[in-house]
Amino acid sequence: MIRSVFKPWAIGARRALHLDQVKHWRVAVRHRGRFLDEAAYLGDPLDTFGFEWLMSPRGRYFADPFLFSHGGTTWLFVEEYDYRAEKAWIAVAPLTQGTPPHFRECLVRPSHLSFPVVFEDAGDVFMIPEAAGANEVTLYRARHFPYVWEPEKVLLKGDYVDTVVWRAAGRWWLLTSIRDRSEPAATRAILLSSDSLHTEWRIHPASPLFGDAARARNGGGIIQRDGKVFRISQDCSVEYGRSFSINEVTCLNEMTYEERPVGTLTPDRLPGAIGTHTYSRAGDWEAIDGCFYERRLRVA
Repeated sequence: MIRSVFKPWAIGARRALHLDQVKHWRVAVRHRGRFLDEAAYLGDPLDTFGFEWLMSPRGRYFADPFLFSHGGTTWLFVEEYDYRAEKAWIAVAPLTQGTPPHFRECLVRPSHLSFPVVFEDAGDVFMIPEAAGANEVTLYRARHFPYVWEPEKVLLKGDYVDTVVWRAAGRWWLLTSIRDRSEPAATRAILLSSDSLHTEWRIHPASPLFGDAARARNGGGIIQRDGKVFRISQDCSVEYGRSFSINEVTCLNEMTYEERPVGTLTPDRLPGAIGTHTYSRAGDWEAIDGCFYERRLRVA
């Protein structure tokens, strides 16, 4: 009860101290570092040394990084948000060690887009971006990777956020979060499964999962390695995008879903940051994002 009384006051006081500033998201990448998910699984500290923060164009920010290796290159997909337009699209850049990435728009829609989950199936590359503003979850196919995408199928209708899909145990799995007007932070995670990306998705009997804003929302794509599956979750219990946790999925079948947290990255591990909510890895690269207070005139 005490927490519920003082939480709005504390957030309001913090905002009052930053009236001339905005919350500005940035993306950082690291090449051949100690992967955060591996360190977490072994119980070691999540060392962020070596992450390099990328510059976004003036008036915009980068967030929600997603890495995908294709054709011998690791590609970095991001949400590119425009302060003036108050919306975002998906941009992408190839990563080369020692060279700043050059981003190009690759998916623009009338509604806001973010959280670009990219994956492969049967030789084709697909993307599922968050498009809650359009009230749907849409699967896109790459017609000319990575810059041209076309809608393939609407998977779900509703206010779903930060959807991830992966293939395991001979099935496709889809885990997303749904928001209610009374609970904008998204406190319910929904798990579904299907024989393929293109057939009917059936809700899992364990749904809804978690039931709290500290775990329900995804914070990156599913990581599969050495027979293990890891889900990234973000903690929105205090405020949006405060931190993310790495969770090992310990049981997944058509009746049960179980996971256990193995490590958490909090913003105090990123000098100057006030939040971090996304993690991704592919090839020799990994990416995170971070939120910082920046002077309004400098970034917007």
